Amino acid sequence: QRAAGGLASLTIDEVFVDHECAPAHAFACDITTVDVSDEAKAGWKELTDSVKDEGCAILVELNHAGDRTNSDIIGRHPIGPVGYDRSDGETIIQMDEAMMSHVADNFAHAAKQAKKYGFTGILLHAGHGWLLSQFLSPLTNTRTDEYGGSLENRARFSKLVLERIREAVGDDFIIEFRISAEEVVEGGLHLPEAVEYCKMIEHLVDIIHVTKGIYSLGVETGAFTSYYAPHGSNVALAAEIKKNVSIPVAVVGGLSDPQMCEDIIASGKADFVAMARQIRADPNWANKVMSGLEDEISPCLRCSCFVPFPLLKGQPFEEKYVEKVFRCTVNPCLGKEALVRDMPEPSGSRNVLVIGGGVGGMYAAITAAERGHKVTLVEKENELGGIINLAKVDHFKSDMEKFRQSLITRLGRRGVEVLIGKEVDADFVRSQHPEAVICAVGSDPLIPPIPGIEGENVVDVLDSFYAPDKIGKRVVVVGGGLSGCDTGIYLATEGHDVTLIGSRDEIAMDANISTQRALGPKMDEVGVKYHTGMRCERISDDGVYARDKQGEEHFFPCDTVVNALGRRPRTELVAELEEAAKGVGASFVAIGDCVKKGDITASVSDGFLAAMSIL
Repeated sequence: QRAAGGLASLTIDEVFVDHECAPAHAFACDITTVDVSDEAKAGWKELTDSVKDEGCAILVELNHAGDRTNSDIIGRHPIGPVGYDRSDGETIIQMDEAMMSHVADNFAHAAKQAKKYGFTGILLHAGHGWLLSQFLSPLTNTRTDEYGGSLENRARFSKLVLERIREAVGDDFIIEFRISAEEVVEGGLHLPEAVEYCKMIEHLVDIIHVTKGIYSLGVETGAFTSYYAPHGSNVALAAEIKKNVSIPVAVVGGLSDPQMCEDIIASGKADFVAMARQIRADPNWANKVMSGLEDEISPCLRCSCFVPFPLLKGQPFEEKYVEKVFRCTVNPCLGKEALVRDMPEPSGSRNVLVIGGGVGGMYAAITAAERGHKVTLVEKENELGGIINLAKVDHFKSDMEKFRQSLITRLGRRGVEVLIGKEVDADFVRSQHPEAVICAVGSDPLIPPIPGIEGENVVDVLDSFYAPDKIGKRVVVVGGGLSGCDTGIYLATEGHDVTLIGSRDEIAMDANISTQRALGPKMDEVGVKYHTGMRCERISDDGVYARDKQGEEHFFPCDTVVNALGRRPRTELVAELEEAAKGVGASFVAIGDCVKKGDITASVSDGFLAAMSIL
């Protein structure tokens, strides 16, 4: 599907070169030992043939975790450039020359297998703190022999690997070399040495692929970016390397905007732009750009479509990680492509009424219209978007605003009749004579029984974006979830003095781990003061009284209190509309947070599946 979406080249990521010491996680596949399985051989060949049939090159990323794996996964002590006892108690074995030669042979054999099974080339991962970069980085390579010390010495092992690979595959096979041009940690590899290293190896590779950071500190070092980071964060690094080498350079890093990608290539800062999460978000990105349909692209929100794999002891592999590896807020088909492909087609066109114009409702209406149904979407407010309308105000949510606009565009082009500013009741449902009703009426603010919470100085978390005149200089945000944290950051950037209090032990525990790790530093950067383990007990005209877990009361003076304590489903309205729908013989399904507390990801998925179920 992604190859058919117009890509020039597609890379299968994280294929480890052996099962001895290379895997970073327990569900790794590899290409080295597939000779033992005819089924595996046929699978690799079917994959490469089908991708190349779409006019797309296909590479495989070859990797070795080195000292970042653990004995629970590989059944032996991990290996690395130096031997030491890791902080979690794992013993790392220092590689000698025989081990280096063996690992280099494994890389070469894996590359040879890749060529045998039809791959166009390999992406050799020498960045993000994996084995090859562990040798290259002065932070992780403290050897005192000929494989440590100077850059030339630290480069010896990776050059050995490259030489063995090139010998094994010949010149008619692409070697794309991925390097963290800046590790963004004190004592790590920095750009000047990265430039010199790329000059050393350019005769052995065909493309240099520029990234940065370290995987174990992914958000902190920019190995993958959060929605608080700028797009194109590696472009300057790539441009500097390109000035110093004679072979093509690729760049990755939060790239999703077609004009930005065009400008990077046109200006000569890089020869290729590479995307990962954006192609998960919209496999047809390239075709849409080439067809002038940029306004229909589902942009990556950089909300992290995967759960980072457990790498160290104390984080054992569990099946739940597999279930969460593939998920996307804006693409509900991710990881379920075959299931969606095999869903039955509708037996005829139905009259579908969608109530509610948030993301779930809009996605449901678009999907139903694409399947041939006659769709009417009704929204009580005067614009579509629901909760995500805050993205029009919050500049950190610009990608979310692009998503909202893309949904509105798609509604128009799919022929959906949209009624805005219309409150739906039971009589309206009956008057439409629907055959199917999808209810996406959303939720209301949760007002817990806290004395003073309905005072004039208390503002709902959503209203805090739309009513700046109601927000005083000093603000206390009550609620330490993702919504409260994002709101606190926004208000702080708008010049308010913000304090956040949350009852749980950590902030944003409802967010994925990557977003959690991005929030703390961002809150510190913009000056949000936050306190965990604090339960709000009462609100006065001049502040908030909270009690910590030791029972001590604290007072936080402020001009405005923001209620970020959650939302409650509109169950009464849902019940009324369901009765009306069933009264006229229509199927009825309620989706999103009008049913239960959820997020944008769940709302989009619910809307998609509800529409697919209308047969």
